[in-house]
Amino acid sequence: MNKKDSSKIVQFFSPDYTFGVYKKVEKANMKATEVQKEYRELLHFNFQSKEKMTEEIEALEKVINGLDFCSKKVKEDIAVLLNNMSFAYKLKGFIEQKF
Repeated sequence: MNKKDSSKIVQFFSPDYTFGVYKKVEKANMKATEVQKEYRELLHFNFQSKEKMTEEIEALEKVINGLDFCSKKVKEDIAVLLNNMSFAYKLKGFIEQKF
């Protein structure tokens, strides 16, 4: 195992590893709920509501991009974990899947 992988593995198992991901998911849920509530109560559309909706869509896209970044980071970290698993552990998992 190289030094870079070992530091990633240590970070992966730290208690606050998922804190940033959790905060981004929480922010996305709050924003989606806010937008949903606002437009559920909207009775008619006009130029101002169209402008506001465009702003909301842009804000939601930023939140989604943040979630995509977190997802990619977690996938990369899981790949590092899988690459550094011992052969015996991989073999055990393979045997358990087959039988």
